[in-house]
Amino acid sequence: MMPKIMDNRIMKTKKAWALFSGLGYALIAASAMEVARAKPKITDPINVASFAIAGIGICILIYTLVILSTNNNKDSIITAGIYKVVRHPLYLSGITFGVGLVFLSLSTSSLSRLIEAVLGMLCLFFASRTEDNYNIEKFGNVYEAYMRKVPALNFLKGLKGF
Repeated sequence: MMPKIMDNRIMKTKKAWALFSGLGYALIAASAMEVARAKPKITDPINVASFAIAGIGICILIYTLVILSTNNNKDSIITAGIYKVVRHPLYLSGITFGVGLVFLSLSTSSLSRLIEAVLGMLCLFFASRTEDNYNIEKFGNVYEAYMRKVPALNFLKGLKGF
């Protein structure tokens, strides 16, 4: 049985993790809805690049969800598929999508969309750090070894070590 102090610390970490990730995704979704209402010109080169970056974020999300759906053991660290390259592919997908929104915001001169997307990405970054703390509490040295081997969000660095 887990000591009461450890249990309380894990619960606080889970609450912070839920707050950061929920707020991050909500801000990015709000920014995406505003971008959709603005109807940016698809033919502008910066918008083409923006949609491509956002599309990469969506592809990362779909691939990650496929990997998660095949994981039957919820009490172990997932190290298969994209989790061999980055520890937090769901946050990476949201941040990548957010980068696409930032460029769309710049092309449509919308400060509110820009602020929402940047704040959303920051929240997802902090969610990844909070999740690391939670996983250290839950899995201990095994997760710390995984952290040393696999980067949190840097996909290119993860591919180099792959």
